[in-house]
Amino acid sequence: MTEVFHPDQRPVPHLVHYVGRQRGSDPLPRDVRGLTTEQRLSAILVTGLLRGFVTTGTVNRPVVCVSDASPAELEASFRIGMNARGRVEPWALVFDRQIAWETGIRPALYADTQLAHQLRYDFFGEHPTRPGLVQRVDPIAGDGYTDWSHEREWRWVFPVSSQVPDPNPTVQVWPILHAVIAGRQGWKPDGAISAYPERATVQRWSWTGTSLVHDGTLA
Repeated sequence: MTEVFHPDQRPVPHLVHYVGRQRGSDPLPRDVRGLTTEQRLSAILVTGLLRGFVTTGTVNRPVVCVSDASPAELEASFRIGMNARGRVEPWALVFDRQIAWETGIRPALYADTQLAHQLRYDFFGEHPTRPGLVQRVDPIAGDGYTDWSHEREWRWVFPVSSQVPDPNPTVQVWPILHAVIAGRQGWKPDGAISAYPERATVQRWSWTGTSLVHDGTLA
């Protein structure tokens, strides 16, 4: 199969999950708010699981969110930030987009406040299974203005269950993990990951304060 790439895309597409995010007034989920960003990244790698949480606009449905960010955008997000909230802490997971697609991730749909509800109905009907896929964007600048389209967000959205839903459903990390970004050189998770053979191919990149540098693998 011949693949044609947009000139602004990388030839090998990846998706990024920022472990440290600007939360604004929204608190971190109770299960992780006591951990530092570094500890959260370590816990994800040791357990091999990325947990879903309910977030703004996902209609009480847990999701896992990632961004379609280029290397230049990654460095900019760590150095100056992507919005008025400031820079993002330099701890992240980088996933293979094709493998992630095969596990169910899809790009978020953007709609303004007036259209978001109708879009959910048009796409998903009376009993939606994936309403968390629609992301609200308020089109008029000012107080309460939100526009996250620069993130080019992708999400795993967990399906509705007739049984008691899992409050924190999970995504298996190791089969889709391409690289880890750490806030210092030589970083390793605080715990054993020897049970995961995929670690031998997982690249490690470190943030120097001004740029990302290749820092070996996690093996």
